[in-house]
Amino acid sequence: MTEYPNTENLPGPLAKRILDWANRQDLSSAYNWNVAFAPGWKVMGHGGIWGIIDPHPIMCGCGAEQLPLFTASSGEFDGGTGSWQPVEEAGTEYRHSDPVEVTIGRGYTLQLYYCPESERHTSCTEMF
Repeated sequence: MTEYPNTENLPGPLAKRILDWANRQDLSSAYNWNVAFAPGWKVMGHGGIWGIIDPHPIMCGCGAEQLPLFTASSGEFDGGTGSWQPVEEAGTEYRHSDPVEVTIGRGYTLQLYYCPESERHTSCTEMF
């Protein structure tokens, strides 16, 4: 599965076109919630929907921006990510939304980041 960057990380003209499209669909968050980020547990990718804190770059001590390595989420879908609900679970609402039954904090996402410059650099974590 391919993930895409948050609109905040896209070039301005492209982000504007995507947001204009989403607004025409009457879904201001359609791109981020339904297209860009796959919720759940994953390796690599672009992250997720930042909620309890504002998005910010995760920086390594060497000055390079760290990249997502592993994401652990408190569910595979919710009210905002209905498009990611498995077809076989359609109509079950949220009963099957957390198959691994792990809750991060109070329902957040935990992400481990790595430095692309060297595997010897210290990894960072962020909960959002």
